[in-house]
Amino acid sequence: MGSKRFFHNYREIFSKEGIILLYALFVLAAFISLRLDLLWPASVALCGLEIPDFTIFGWMFNQVIGYLLIPLFIIRLFKERPGDYGWQTKRVKSLWWWVILICPVIISGMFFVSQMDQFQKYYPIYRYGKETLVLFILYEFAVVALLFSWEFFLRGFMLFGLEKKFGKFTVLIQLIPFVLMHSQKPALEVYAAIAGGFILGVIGLRTRSFIPGLILHVVLLLSLDMWIVYT
Repeated sequence: MGSKRFFHNYREIFSKEGIILLYALFVLAAFISLRLDLLWPASVALCGLEIPDFTIFGWMFNQVIGYLLIPLFIIRLFKERPGDYGWQTKRVKSLWWWVILICPVIISGMFFVSQMDQFQKYYPIYRYGKETLVLFILYEFAVVALLFSWEFFLRGFMLFGLEKKFGKFTVLIQLIPFVLMHSQKPALEVYAAIAGGFILGVIGLRTRSFIPGLILHVVLLLSLDMWIVYT
């Protein structure tokens, strides 16, 4: 009787929203506490190209699995569509002009950020990307895949998966893991993630899409890497 009463009283924990929150806790804990990148080889030869420190790419691929592929599987279990979780652009419409106009501002702003010592020491995360153009391009493709998975997880899976239960407070809920995901980055970036994650969450709700936020995030990080490496 005790166990039945317990599950009856706390059955909402196992609702869709509960599953999303529990999974978010699990995947964040896994990436924070476990060195999953060590599952990958230290270096790899691909089409005659030697890729040193391949564990960086393995670290990114692990996050694509955790933040993109598994959430997509969970959505299928809910018998819902990725489009219900922001994987669409139908309602972006006039905001495309805003996205296009803000990109040069971001690129210009990243030039000044790139001059700061704390960012020069941290970026690009893949240090060998500074040595050859091929490795730099390969790394940036991996960065785009990583950011796609981050944006889908935060401004898609969590934002829209929790909206029915928590309303606009879901913007603040997705902000918590977003800031935690920046916890090992330069201090200025950690605090900037609070404002940036809030803005991207609002944009996501307004457009019903994580794609505008993805574009802005990609432009920001790629321009920062390029300014640091090539200036």
